[in-house]
Amino acid sequence: MGLTDPDGRFREVNGAMETFCGLDREELLRRDWQSITHPEDLVPSLVSYRRLLEGKCAQYRLTKRYRHADGSVIWGDITVSAVRTAEDRLLGALFQIVDATGLVRRQEELNRECERFRLAAELASDMVVMVDTDLRCSWMSRDSDGRNALGWPAEGEIGVTLDKRVHPDDRARVGELTATLLASGHWPDDCLLRMRTAYGGYRWMLVKGAVLRGSDGKVTGYVSTLRDVDELVSTRQREAAETRRLQATLDSLLDPHVVIEAVRDARGTVVDFRYVAANPMACQAIGVPLKQLLGARVLPLVPALRDPELFGRYVHTLESGEALILNDLEASEAKGRQLRHYELRVAKLNDGLVCTWRDVTERAELIDTLDLLTRSSGDLVVRLDLDGIIRWVSPSLNTLLGWQPGQWLGRCGTEFLEHGGLCPGYRDSRQRLMAGEMLVCQDRIRARDGSLHWLESHISPYRGNDGTIRGMVLSCRLIDDRVEAQNALVHKGEELRRKLRTSLAAAAIAHEIKKPLSLLLMNCELAQQQLAGAGASNGPLDQLIPSIRREARTVVSTIERMNALLRSVPTETRRLDLGSVVRSALLYQRPRLESRGIRLETAGLDAHWPVQGDGGQLQIAFNNLIDNAIDALGEAARPEGRLRVSLERVEHDVQLAVDDNGPGFPALSSEQLLLRTTKSKGTGLGLYVVEQIASLHEGRLDLGRSALGGASARLLLPLAASPPATS
Repeated sequence: MGLTDPDGRFREVNGAMETFCGLDREELLRRDWQSITHPEDLVPSLVSYRRLLEGKCAQYRLTKRYRHADGSVIWGDITVSAVRTAEDRLLGALFQIVDATGLVRRQEELNRECERFRLAAELASDMVVMVDTDLRCSWMSRDSDGRNALGWPAEGEIGVTLDKRVHPDDRARVGELTATLLASGHWPDDCLLRMRTAYGGYRWMLVKGAVLRGSDGKVTGYVSTLRDVDELVSTRQREAAETRRLQATLDSLLDPHVVIEAVRDARGTVVDFRYVAANPMACQAIGVPLKQLLGARVLPLVPALRDPELFGRYVHTLESGEALILNDLEASEAKGRQLRHYELRVAKLNDGLVCTWRDVTERAELIDTLDLLTRSSGDLVVRLDLDGIIRWVSPSLNTLLGWQPGQWLGRCGTEFLEHGGLCPGYRDSRQRLMAGEMLVCQDRIRARDGSLHWLESHISPYRGNDGTIRGMVLSCRLIDDRVEAQNALVHKGEELRRKLRTSLAAAAIAHEIKKPLSLLLMNCELAQQQLAGAGASNGPLDQLIPSIRREARTVVSTIERMNALLRSVPTETRRLDLGSVVRSALLYQRPRLESRGIRLETAGLDAHWPVQGDGGQLQIAFNNLIDNAIDALGEAARPEGRLRVSLERVEHDVQLAVDDNGPGFPALSSEQLLLRTTKSKGTGLGLYVVEQIASLHEGRLDLGRSALGGASARLLLPLAASPPATS
């Protein structure tokens, strides 16, 4: 046993450790455990020791070699445990070593004996049997348990005739074998028999033999070997069944399939091919019945193969083994037929070829049509694989951004975005995309001249022939003008919102001032009444009280006019898309959301939601709701803030919902909540502004608890009627 520090140097050893290593205590304390370890076992020991030091394991066990002081190699079964303080600080390791040299030596000798036994067993793999002329067993080989290869006790098989262990269906063959032996005195050709085993069931055995003759030359018996070929026979049967199944499969294929072999001249040069096999679809495509097709030359029947280039590629596949794959071969399938488009697959098979082709003319025509549509479309269409690599781009790329399509192919689509990454809408919604949903996102893209342009992308999943998602297709449109207009609208909305906030603050102040003024007016009237009732007259006081009343009424009138003005804020109503208003506002809010680590979720924003209203005021209302949620989430200090913005139809209204997972509203009525806030330092005027704007638009604001756990604000506005039809 030995105790080491973290570097592996021995700090304490016992007498057994000294005896094991052949070194005294002083010498061991000057060494580390690495110095006494056999070099070939040092690396795995260091790996385990490092894991122990790193705290990845508390203990490990190894059997390894050590170098004894006398130069010999000794084996040790070691258990190493980490030694730590109560504060879990590592002090070192405790090595407990058991001398396993004798055990390892015995194991090595046992392994050598097992190897010799294995070699002997392989040399006697067949069962040897001696039988008399009646095929009665007189001797047989056996294993170490005294059993033969079929599991029967060898002693018990003496005197048993061969047919007793043969499958009933094969006993007739045993009779034929006996008759042949008696008639000719010679062992017949090899035969297969099913033999019963001692464990139940039958196994196929290959029976071979030789005739035993006495000194007089007469046949006295036979010596035979029985080899277990059950797996071989089963394999051949499976192969035959598989061949039949494969042939049935090929016959049922909708695609033509043929096997052809090379026809060579006297110099060995391939000059043609000959049909060896064909399925019904191939016969139909070529226009020749199977009986006439087999053995026929290929070149006279397939004009396309007369092309030297295509014929050369067939020969190259035959000589190199490299498969030939053509996805758009324009050729005639048979003599006298029109040109069509084919997919062709050719692979080598011995000295021949396996050929399969498919008519893809309709697909080629569809691709041409789609290509024509994309060329004539003003939108940019891009196809990417699942890794985001651009595989196809429409020619409109040059018109819109100045790039040539070849400059994009094979490159990652994110290279051309402003920040070199996918838009946040795609990052947050990859699972939805893989589930088959269509996404819409906006980002800035770099043109060939280096300028940046706003691009709106509609992202749809792209599926392969098997229905699995292989990538995505983006239909993109430049929206610089729209974004510029939205930014202008946002700026205008900000101005209006600041003015409205100032007005509302003034209204709140005026409201607070009006109360004491009303009380002052009432007290003045009481004082004047009391003076008049007492019949007292005080010149200065009689003049002062009416003056106070006049000035107070002037202030009250001013406040009422201010409130009347606030209640009749003029609005410029027009028909607009609420979804566009919300998307525009989110462009303004997105940097704040990202800087605070708030995850934005959206739903229904891409649909068309027509309303009649003032776009600036609606943006103010929406931004107030967003600001309230962002500030509340910031104060909540949650590890991941969530904000969900959605638009949906509720009867004849469109509902704009803003939900968060912040602290939420207090448990009050909706009317009380309008001047409340989810922020610790808020005034609640923001929600009041939203309610006023909703009222101006004949809508309403509902407040409550969100399914996300925080606050929920729902602004309902009436949907605009459809515009009248025009002729």
